[in-house]
Amino acid sequence: MILRRLFPIVAVVSIAIGTLVATDATPVAASSTLTWAIAPSPNTSSTQNNDLSAVSCTSPTACVSVGAFNNGTNDQTLVETWNGTTWSITPSPNTSPTQNNNLNAVSCPSPKTCVAVGYSYDGTRFRTLIETWDGTAWTITSSPDTSSTMHDILNGVSCTSSSACVAVGRYESDTNERTLIETWDGTAWSIAVSPNASTTMPNVLESVSCTSPRACTSVGYYSDGSNDLTLVEAWDGTAWSITPSPNPSTTGFNFLDGVSCTMPTRCVAVGGYGPKGDYLTLIEAWDGTAWTVMVSPNVPAAQSDGLDAVSCTSLTSCVAVGSHSDGSNDQTLVETWDGTAWSITPSPNPSTSQSNYLAGVSCSSPAACAAAGVSNNGTNDQTLILSAVSPGGYRLVASDGGVFAYGAAAFFGSAAAIHLNQPVVGMAATHDGDGYWLVASDGGVFAYGDATFYGSAGAIHLNQPIVGMAATRDGNGYWLVASDGGVFAYGDAVFYGSTGGSVLNKPVVGMAATQDGNGYWLVASDGGVFAYGDATFEGSGGGQTLVKPMVGMAFSPIGNGYWLVASDGGIFSYGDAPFLGSTGGQALTHPIVGLTADQSGHGYWLASSSGGVFAFGDAPALGSQAGLTLTHPIVGIAD
Repeated sequence: MILRRLFPIVAVVSIAIGTLVATDATPVAASSTLTWAIAPSPNTSSTQNNDLSAVSCTSPTACVSVGAFNNGTNDQTLVETWNGTTWSITPSPNTSPTQNNNLNAVSCPSPKTCVAVGYSYDGTRFRTLIETWDGTAWTITSSPDTSSTMHDILNGVSCTSSSACVAVGRYESDTNERTLIETWDGTAWSIAVSPNASTTMPNVLESVSCTSPRACTSVGYYSDGSNDLTLVEAWDGTAWSITPSPNPSTTGFNFLDGVSCTMPTRCVAVGGYGPKGDYLTLIEAWDGTAWTVMVSPNVPAAQSDGLDAVSCTSLTSCVAVGSHSDGSNDQTLVETWDGTAWSITPSPNPSTSQSNYLAGVSCSSPAACAAAGVSNNGTNDQTLILSAVSPGGYRLVASDGGVFAYGAAAFFGSAAAIHLNQPVVGMAATHDGDGYWLVASDGGVFAYGDATFYGSAGAIHLNQPIVGMAATRDGNGYWLVASDGGVFAYGDAVFYGSTGGSVLNKPVVGMAATQDGNGYWLVASDGGVFAYGDATFEGSGGGQTLVKPMVGMAFSPIGNGYWLVASDGGIFSYGDAPFLGSTGGQALTHPIVGLTADQSGHGYWLASSSGGVFAFGDAPALGSQAGLTLTHPIVGIAD
């Protein structure tokens, strides 16, 4: 929003990624870009204000947006939820129907865990307000205030798990504002000691992004008595400290409203700078050593441009949102980082004669984002949500380690040019899509792009060969599975169990991890499914007579289901994974070897050993190796 709000509201979701792995391969840029569209969103009333302040997405089919609506007398909390099809209002509590309650930010580390923060106001003073979602209902969680007489407000929140959250904002001390930071340890919220750049002037924190419980960055602004200056504070697991940050304007305002970190040494913060009322976009980047101003575009002929929020899913993929003004009305502003430059991306507005602005953005992957804000209908504010989902992409891997990339899936290298002790049998992609691992039957692991090597079974004696792998959600770990169901965990991947000590009717042929990375399924060639961790058993083909054996599985991005695929392309869907078609009734010249789901959860691709790809549901046909002569057969497919 161009005009600074009395209580600025912004939130981001940060996704931790692994350290980049250097390769001699040249990455192939994504062939598809995000196209933004207005997503219908509900309002409690068409004659009262309904504002959305922030959004957090854990997948393309699971998002939560928060804000407030007016009941005719007071503001009350507003929570809206996206299930992959529609946005709907979810009941949320208030301290009182006769007190103002506002939610300024939200962070969801998983679909079943969300934390929203803001404030309540009883007509005398502002108090912190924190609400928690447990997968069933929103409840108010007790949160501390600095005193019983001062104002306390929370503007931003970031959770790395259900037991580790940081919320930031401000409190009033005498006549000045001071930084406020509160932390959640899984049991209680407590106030953390936080520094201030000025002891006599206002200090405000607007947003926070944590990549781990020991690494957080918060941004905002402070006043030196004449101008507002950028404020950045960092948590190293022991203490909060002020990190120097640049200010483009020496005679006006400089402020940071949003921040997103993909790792402790890589952050992006956004805001604005310039004389009062006439802002230009401000984007700053942290490289682990210093903050620097990035070149960012502004709308030609606009009176003011400002950015309120940013979401980065990798070093080469960020989206920032806000608004630009022509002097009469605000219009939505979206800017995109591709690893080289920031550019303005076209974004729609419900009306060009009324104000529209975006206050929050969250990208669950480079190919799926949602932005939330406000659209004025001429009388009052109404909710505004924009969504952007690209067609996505996929990669095929051959037994010699050759990799073939299609659509938005980028090529980062392969093992085709090196001598392998054993053939490659599968692959898994990092959550941000900017890297992948290959695994050989002897347990050797090869990492490319931002996929980090965390270990392998290549040097140990295996009872049975490795047949597949799956990655954790944050990209900082992976599991390998052997044909006897033995599971090997690396990085932050947790071992939840295996069938390694069991007698199986048929060998295990693949695995898939749950959406939050806290569990996994194994599938055997007879269709038997084994669930571990928070993976729920939704059914199997174990008791059926199969025409052809199972060869793989994929989880549903919607969250509670999975697909199994047989070598003839027959698809078996369980839980909320929809059946969208198969090649089970077709005469294939080469067997199917695997499948992967698209970002929406309403489509999937099957791959054959010849490199042929079959698309179903809303998964687009993006290309294949069919008709080409391969030196080695395709053995897997991943997004």
